[in-house]
Amino acid sequence: MKSLKKFKKEIAILTIFTLITGTVIIFFLCQKNVEGSIFSKKVQKETENNMISDDSQDDIEEIRLDMDSQDETDIEDIQDNNSMEDYIEETRLEDIKEPIDTQNNDIVNDNSSVNSVKEDEVITGSWLSKYTVTPETLNEYSISWESGSIKKNLNVTELLQNPELPSGCEVTSLTAALNYLGYDINKMTMVNKYLDMGAIGETNPYKAFIGTPDDDGSYGCFAPVIINCANKFLSDISAEHRAYNYSNHDLQSLFKQIDLGHPVVIWATIDMLDTYTSAVWNIDGEEVRFPANEHCLLLTGYDYEQSVVHIMDPMKGNVTYDMALFNYRFNQIGNQAVVIK
Repeated sequence: MKSLKKFKKEIAILTIFTLITGTVIIFFLCQKNVEGSIFSKKVQKETENNMISDDSQDDIEEIRLDMDSQDETDIEDIQDNNSMEDYIEETRLEDIKEPIDTQNNDIVNDNSSVNSVKEDEVITGSWLSKYTVTPETLNEYSISWESGSIKKNLNVTELLQNPELPSGCEVTSLTAALNYLGYDINKMTMVNKYLDMGAIGETNPYKAFIGTPDDDGSYGCFAPVIINCANKFLSDISAEHRAYNYSNHDLQSLFKQIDLGHPVVIWATIDMLDTYTSAVWNIDGEEVRFPANEHCLLLTGYDYEQSVVHIMDPMKGNVTYDMALFNYRFNQIGNQAVVIK
């Protein structure tokens, strides 16, 4: 009996020891799992941070390379623009140093109408090959209606300078004005009988035509020469009309001559293209310059609603040009105009 009790006691002690030992082992294992989990999460977070950091570094490097590339492109653009400006300036200087022997009046570009200059072309600068006029300049030379007629256009018959007079825009415009006033005269008679002409490099365009109108290598003349030509013809036939110098009048005042039925011989440029000094001579101790693309036309009307002028262009016939652009070119060539009345 005593042995049985002793055995049971030993069994109980062993059971308690086993339970305690098992509890300790379980607690130890649980603690390890917790620590392992925390460690794993820590490692994972550090790994993710490293990955983010690496990605950020890659992004930053990519942005830096893009900026470096853009800087190089901007520098190249600036160099290209400077090169283009230098080229234009060198070309113009060459024109001045070596006077050309071709009449700028025979340079025609039918595709260079002012109507083709769109806002996006102005912004990008693609119009620079034809025009050096900005929207601000056009705004400065725009004309607003104040009083009188809104529009007027004289019925002038077209008269072209070609093929007989490739450089004869001035005398052709004059002849068209005389024809409108009822005079039966042709452009060739005006040239051969009444127009004063002189040699290239020896002639002042305010005194005579430079070259001859039937030569496409000639230049042209200005208002006083056309006034003299017209008045020699009008005096010769004892006409009641006379030619008058209306140079230095503004374009709007010339519209009033249209209202009175007087077409105006007027100077601007071919197709309203840009102008610059194309030739320079020393004549009688005076420096004489001639403008590129110089062109003489006949102003026949205006339209404030459409903001255009009506022109008998001896190269094209009856056409319209933007009023502000025409006014700008008219000013560039010296506000020259002749009225017969």
